[in-house]
Amino acid sequence: IYDNKLNPDNSVTNEARRWLKRLLQHLAWVMTKGESKTEISVTIPIQKARDILTTFLKEQDYHQPRDAEKWLDDLLKHHLIQLGADNQIEFRHQLLQEYYAAERLLEELPKLSDDELQWEYLNYLKWTEPVALMMQLVDKESQAVGLVKLALGIDLQLGARLAGKVKEEWQGETVGLVDDLEIPLLLKIRLLGRTESEVAIRRLLEFLEYEDSTMLQSAVNALEEIKSEAAISELIKLLEHQNSNVRSRAASALGRIKSETAIPELIKLLEDKNSSVRYKAA
Repeated sequence: IYDNKLNPDNSVTNEARRWLKRLLQHLAWVMTKGESKTEISVTIPIQKARDILTTFLKEQDYHQPRDAEKWLDDLLKHHLIQLGADNQIEFRHQLLQEYYAAERLLEELPKLSDDELQWEYLNYLKWTEPVALMMQLVDKESQAVGLVKLALGIDLQLGARLAGKVKEEWQGETVGLVDDLEIPLLLKIRLLGRTESEVAIRRLLEFLEYEDSTMLQSAVNALEEIKSEAAISELIKLLEHQNSNVRSRAASALGRIKSETAIPELIKLLEDKNSSVRYKAA
């Protein structure tokens, strides 16, 4: 949508349009890298931005690198970025900066070793959102699976999240990597929920066959985290579970999800024999 804002304006040349997206990617990349490995820059002085983009065009062997100054003004004009206090440039929303940084990181992947990916990107919190966005753009299954493996080697929570961000048709394998981890079952349940993938639902339903109350409640919490229609459907079924703690937890989960589909079943639960369940349903 933001890219297309440039299309109706005849003052923006076709040549400029070809470069503007790349300039945004580079600007987001530099700002996300920031001044240190742990901190992100959400603003940058306008003159510094001009210099950065001019240098970038030179590196790309563009014949008029000073066009960066005009194109930066075009980007400001079309609200992709904005000029704030003290002549500081910032993206209109941090998500925009994260997305353009994600596109640039995708371009950089072939140049990065596994160790560089782990220690320079997967290892730092500021790259979590750009990496998660990037996973949705990866178009090679082997690359997507490899990235999830690398993330699991750094942080199980991150790896689980990325497992559910790859293209839907690959999630069977990536979520399987999480399920195959040799870790305590309660942690595995939590990580399966963290994937937010429908692929994890079948496995979570298996855990609901256990008699351990803590495990049952953890599985319900994981279904809530997935939030899909399929997960909501399973939570509604759990309103009839023989374990009152499960019924109560499912009612709370559906209330937080705010699913209109669950309203009729929650109303029925107002007559449950367990007072705690009735309270949660209300």
